Amino acid sequence: MIKIVKRQEDANCITHSGTMHADEVFATAFLENLLKDIKVFRTANVDFDLVRSNTLVYDVGRREFDHHQLDALKRDNGITYCSFGLLWKAFGKKYLKQEGFSNVDSLWEYIDKDFVEGIDADDNGVFPKIDAIYKVKTLSSVIKLFNPSFDSEEEESTQFLKAVRVAKEIFNEEVLFANGKVIANKKVNDANAVHEKYTERMKNIDGEIAEKKQQATAEMNEFRAAKEKEAKETAERIVADAQEKADAESRKIIET
Repeated sequence: MIKIVKRQEDANCITHSGTMHADEVFATAFLENLLKDIKVFRTANVDFDLVRSNTLVYDVGRREFDHHQLDALKRDNGITYCSFGLLWKAFGKKYLKQEGFSNVDSLWEYIDKDFVEGIDADDNGVFPKIDAIYKVKTLSSVIKLFNPSFDSEEEESTQFLKAVRVAKEIFNEEVLFANGKVIANKKVNDANAVHEKYTERMKNIDGEIAEKKQQATAEMNEFRAAKEKEAKETAERIVADAQEKADAESRKIIET
């Protein structure tokens, strides 16, 4: 549940007022999911003397969860984290565990690359190159539609809550979509691992069979050679015996 409050000391979430962006809108939606009940104070100037220890300040104030300072944290690819990315980095895995998801590390990383990083990039002016003859609206430009239009009676806080509700639905669907992808990818990877293990085992078996065949051939050749030698020796012995008998008969004839 989310509520907009008018006093900073009543809030447990503080973000900037004025024109809303996908950055703090999705950050707020995420914090509602994480904390369940949040009271949001929107302001241009944060009085940190009044900020309680359990209050999260984001996208304003140039502190831990802001990105407007010169030393703002950057990703490895050079894209600066926005408040949504910073909060997701700090609390994303805690949220996924809290909601009972498995494969938390893989799921967190998938959502970060598939969803959060794009909002970070857009909010920091890193726009995709799109070659089209028509106007393409990004997720960030869709969220901007909730800003009160010129000369309208739309109230800023009301529009902010509308935007957060839409962002929450989108974020929840992203989490479910990503979870399905991670589960499917794990099944494919597990199947590939089993296949690779089977293939490697079959290679080993083929090697063992070839080795045994080689060994059997060597033993057969050795056996054949031994038998041939034995047969030759037997034949030679028979011939020698026959020759000896013939010689003996010849001697008898001569003597008589």
